Amino acid sequence: MSKSWLVSVFFWAIVASAFGQQPADLFSKAPPAIDEALRDRISKYMQLQVDGKPRLAEQYVAEDSKDYYYEMQKPRYLSFEIGSITYSDEFTKAKAMITVEMYVQMPNFPNKPMKVPFMTWWKVVDGQWYWYVDPQAAKSTPFGEMNPGPAKPDGSAPELPRDASKAVNIVSLQKQVHADKRAVRLKAREASSDQITISSQFAGTVSLQLQPTEFPGLSVKLDQTELKAGEKAVLSFHFEPGANVPRHSLLTGITVQPINSLIAVRILFE
Repeated sequence: MSKSWLVSVFFWAIVASAFGQQPADLFSKAPPAIDEALRDRISKYMQLQVDGKPRLAEQYVAEDSKDYYYEMQKPRYLSFEIGSITYSDEFTKAKAMITVEMYVQMPNFPNKPMKVPFMTWWKVVDGQWYWYVDPQAAKSTPFGEMNPGPAKPDGSAPELPRDASKAVNIVSLQKQVHADKRAVRLKAREASSDQITISSQFAGTVSLQLQPTEFPGLSVKLDQTELKAGEKAVLSFHFEPGANVPRHSLLTGITVQPINSLIAVRILFE
């Protein structure tokens, strides 16, 4: 970590103390300069993804994660919005929730964009923020946790094999978290309910993020946001008809991290 970065953290700690910031807030809320620097880096990285220039975005990728970046899928985003950011390790690491607008291909459903939230990981290297792959997420596979071997002589983390992506099929990985069905049926002119069960066989813990769906009288709730291997979550739908009768189906979904998959669900009205 650079000396200038430490000086910045120390300076803002003094400022926060002078204005009466509580100790708990000091360690959970990043100093303004640090937060602004991260948001600026995220914005530049994401804007290049929106512009369809992922090759240029690699300048914001940590060196130890570039192999993953080259191999991962890079869908075209229409727009993005930076959500909540959680800092750790004395404000040198962070998890940032980003919501993107993108086209999601669904059979028999209008080809229109939807907003999809997903988690990204960032860390400070030589005083700058870089996108990186969380080590624990990278090691999690359908067959358990991948151990890349002992640390390097210089103390840095070992590298996963360059052909790791071939050893773990991404489609197989995403199938470890699945829904028992991909559509629910509700009555358009009377109160009705339906539900979907989401199961996980993923080796580690996965986080579930519900895609907001708004329609008068429609309620969609997820009873759990984190699942361990063998656990299940229930996605419940309830509709109370009002003045507006739904004339077409709706689309919602759940993003699953750290495997970065989307479980899309159609809401059919009969």
